Amino acid sequence: MTGRGAAITTTGLRKVFPKRRPAENWMDAMPQLVKGLAGRQDRKVALDGVDLKIEDGELFGLIGANGAGKTTLIKILACLMRPDGGTATVAGYDIHTQRMMAKASSSVLKGGGWTGVLWMRTVSQNLRFQGEMSGLAPALIERRSAEVLELLDLTDKADEVPWYLSAGQRHKLTVALLFMVRTPVVLMDEPTVHLDPNVAQTVRRFIKETVNTKRGQTVLMSTHYLQEAELMCDRVAIIDQGRLLACDSPSRLKRSVYDGSIVEIRADRCTEPGLEALKAIHGVTQVRARLQDAALGRQSIRIYGGNGLNPMAGALEVLGAAGAEVKWAKSAEPSLEEVYLKLVGREIN
Repeated sequence: MTGRGAAITTTGLRKVFPKRRPAENWMDAMPQLVKGLAGRQDRKVALDGVDLKIEDGELFGLIGANGAGKTTLIKILACLMRPDGGTATVAGYDIHTQRMMAKASSSVLKGGGWTGVLWMRTVSQNLRFQGEMSGLAPALIERRSAEVLELLDLTDKADEVPWYLSAGQRHKLTVALLFMVRTPVVLMDEPTVHLDPNVAQTVRRFIKETVNTKRGQTVLMSTHYLQEAELMCDRVAIIDQGRLLACDSPSRLKRSVYDGSIVEIRADRCTEPGLEALKAIHGVTQVRARLQDAALGRQSIRIYGGNGLNPMAGALEVLGAAGAEVKWAKSAEPSLEEVYLKLVGREIN
């Protein structure tokens, strides 16, 4: 984050959609049509008074479950949709009164899509076309094409057409297209959704190291992968049902949620009585367990101690008495998942 000013601002941003269920036949559709004409149809609030400020050069994460309002916000900032209330600026341009300049100031990446890809043109031809349409000089197009193909491990696919690429390789091509034109703001809607771990890691590294750090572009990235946001983002905002619930750096958000001791343990042959015994340890406020391997009875356990208590020793004693085999145990910090759970009241989907 450079602190040079605001790259994106939103003030009271609001968007409401009609809540329509598909009609099975024309007779069922008539009441819906009449309600729509009369303005009495059910409505779904997608954004409910969103106030946000993203600094120039910041890598900002927007966290929320499916349907929380992430994509709607990005579409409004990209000038692909108009809000029903409030306003926003992108690179200093108002989305209402300076719409064309606001739209030209951002690039958009939709996760899992084919946006902007020419199906039956090679990877190199796609990149060249993108550069030519953006008015770049031929030498610059060639230089940027070669650079991005190497960064995203696509050099050996330069003469392939997207139709014959894997889903991960096609997605890397859509990311590469963003590299050809250097807009001040980059909007990414779940950029690693449905990608295998290796491709996702390549895309994350490219976004963090090349787009944001090296080129200094402001990145607004929506995701429901909480670990991804925690590793990549300078700040994150948690959104649920169209409302921003919190906005800060991952470390400050985690400290604000829990100031006690947390112990993380992985153990085999861990039984339900053993987990229940952990909850009975004096000072333990919560125990969360996640089954890792049913055949081994392997559990990943997080134990929360309050009132200055570190539950490590008591937990190891209890699990040993219950016949569990502890593989490792360590002190841990709160995670963004726990921040989300506390603020929203349910796990992210």
